[in-house]
Amino acid sequence: MQPRLKWLTKSVAYIPAPVNTGVLVREAKAILVDTGLDKDHANKMIRALEAENITPVAIINTHSHADHCGGNAQLQHKRGLPVFAPRLEKPFIEDPYLEAFGLFGAAHPPAALQNKFLKAKPSRVTGVFEPDDSIWQWQDFQITLVPLPGHSPQQTGVLCEEVLFAADVLLGAEYLDKHLIPFNSDVIRHRESLYRLKDLAVDWCVPGHGTPMEDHRPSVERNLAALDLIDEWILTNTQTQAMLDELLSRFCSHYGVGMETISQYHLYRTAFAAHASGLTEMGKLCHRVQNGTLLWEAASQNQ
Repeated sequence: MQPRLKWLTKSVAYIPAPVNTGVLVREAKAILVDTGLDKDHANKMIRALEAENITPVAIINTHSHADHCGGNAQLQHKRGLPVFAPRLEKPFIEDPYLEAFGLFGAAHPPAALQNKFLKAKPSRVTGVFEPDDSIWQWQDFQITLVPLPGHSPQQTGVLCEEVLFAADVLLGAEYLDKHLIPFNSDVIRHRESLYRLKDLAVDWCVPGHGTPMEDHRPSVERNLAALDLIDEWILTNTQTQAMLDELLSRFCSHYGVGMETISQYHLYRTAFAAHASGLTEMGKLCHRVQNGTLLWEAASQNQ
């Protein structure tokens, strides 16, 4: 089905899809916020814009995950669009092999991990920015770049005319219900980003996945609760020493979370590792290597 633009203000729209694309318009020219998974989605975006007589002139990537930058290559090939991205996300956009490489413990990943969901087509990042709540100006566009790290190292929200494209700091309820283990690389920073988002007054908040919200605060609370659930599970289940894989397996079994592919395993395991690291940083969890095995234990049991 061919998507159409949905307007939130007179000059800010989005293209609904599994990954929403923001459309910031000035005099029939548009900056696109994220480009979806692949060339098919990119082509659908072009047709949606053509239906409104809008010409895309640039891309902003909120972060480097394949489902947000996978359409870049096609748009650069067909339209020569410049791509702007956070500085720390640039290497992963230009060399998507790094994503699967990191997920596989900085070892060469098997082919099953090098799929389009984890390894986008490479694209060239024309310019980088540092998200610091400052105004970013390009041609006739003025945009506020909101730092929202945690899901990825330098994830950035894009704020224009009181519409915030919040990337993956916020998952809609339908996605949280489906994916009970949100992917984050740094849970402490992600939690801070959620609190920052909660205090941010905007007319619309557009998540990367899900439906735009006029009041995003209940969704922030739901996302915080999802983090709390995993933290509490880890602490409850490390009253005696446990391996990370053991904790993940028990969680998935208890809550009925499907984990049947190598991709699912490494995404969920990385998310659990981020929780374990965060709890360690807060002094709530300890780790030790014993008999060649990395074990985790609640700090209260290690005193």
